[in-house]
Formats: sequence, structure tokens, C-alpha cells
Amino acid sequence: MRGRLTLFLAGDSDGAIALARQHADIDVICVDLRLPDGDGIAFIDALRALSVTTPVLVLSAESAPEQIERALAGGAIGYIS
Repeated sequence: MRGRLTLFLAGDSDGAIALARQHADIDVICVDLRLPDGDGIAFIDALRALSVTTPVLVLSAESAPEQIERALAGGAIGYIS
């Protein structure tokens, strides 16, 4: 355990991608399925296209099984509704 917690917040996908690229030591990225500028699954796809390998956890009010399956199939390591 590192003994330190650092939290980064972004207002949109572009800002989150920039943070992920600047801070390669981020332990996990949390994302909603509904973003102000797009879709959480598209965000995960964009991260992977840029070779960002940080694990992504989806936090969403959506609880439909097809949404959960879509997120996991899209590369999320987990889903919390």
C-alpha cells in the first residue's frame, strides 16, 4: 500500500483521457456510461486506442443486464450500479 490517495476529476472524456495519459500510475479509472460528451464504452475504446491500459470500472445508475454485459465486453473490469 502506498499510503497516499490522489483523486483526479474530469468534466468530460477528453479531460479524462488527458489525465490518464499524463498520469500513467493511476490505479483505476471510474466512469459512468453516460458522459456529457459521449458514451462510457466509447471512452474505454478511446483509452485502449491510445494504449492506455489502466483498469476501468463503470459506475452507473443503469442496471439493465445488457448494459452491464456491454460494459464488460467493452473492456471494463467491473460494473457497479
